[in-house]
Amino acid sequence: MHVCILLCCCIQCLPFRTASTMFCHEPWYYSWLWKLCSPLLNEKMRSRTKFIGGKLSEVHKSIPQECLPAYVGGTGDEAEMVATWMRFMRSYEQQRQQERRNAK
Repeated sequence: MHVCILLCCCIQCLPFRTASTMFCHEPWYYSWLWKLCSPLLNEKMRSRTKFIGGKLSEVHKSIPQECLPAYVGGTGDEAEMVATWMRFMRSYEQQRQQERRNAK
């Protein structure tokens, strides 16, 4: 049910739109879970969800290899990606705190 919960959150809760959601190296039971969960999603979301297994060339069609970590066939430095994400999240949190102070 993790797949269903994840996709429902993506559809209803996250403040961004996705062109597609790709699952790489997914466990064998994800296809079974997908059959159970996919009827709960709208057609647009079902068509944007892909289970690609080990066919990483599918990922590389959408995302440059330098933006991906090695475990999905990329050349990007995973530690640097995490550090960049953490800087972004800290900056975002500071911005939200400032907005809250300004709103008072």
